[in-house]
Formats: sequence, structure tokens, C-alpha cells
Amino acid sequence: MITKTISTEHGNVVSTTKIVHTDNGQVAVHVTSKLGNAKHEHHITIGAEDGQDSVSSLSEDELKALLQAHLDKVRDNAAKILAGRAKVTKISSSLT
Repeated sequence: MITKTISTEHGNVVSTTKIVHTDNGQVAVHVTSKLGNAKHEHHITIGAEDGQDSVSSLSEDELKALLQAHLDKVRDNAAKILAGRAKVTKISSSLT
């Protein structure tokens, strides 16, 4: 399990990631991000088109760069979404 924390003005967003390689040749990525009681989830599979494992042709460095770039993008997006939800919750309580 991979864990990363991103600080926002509304608190820390903690993201946990699980990456597995399935028997059918796919790499499955599941990212769960939380801020307080709010949660954002992201699921994606990479590879195995027409029975061909598309990650097997990548070098370790290429695969690592591909996955790292994707994780960074997903976690940053989740932090923005969850901070936006926190902002709505915060201002909603002060509306009359």
C-alpha cells in the first residue's frame, strides 16, 4: 500500500493506493483519498488489449514513470475535489 498526504487549506488529504497485476495481464490501480469524512475513489486498469499485455513491453523505468505520473495527477485532482467539498461544507453552515 502506498500512502501520500497532501496539505490543503481545509486539512490534509490522505491518499492510499493499491496496485496489482492481474492474471489476465492488466495492472489495476485503486486510489482512495480522504479529507475528514469525505472520500474520493479512483479505479483504473492498464494493459491487456486484445489479449496483449501492454505493460510487458515497457522497461521498469518507463512503467514507473507512467504509473508515478498517473498517481500524481489522480492524487492532486482528488485533493482539489475534496478541498472543494470541504469549502462548500464550511460556507454552507454560515449561510442564512
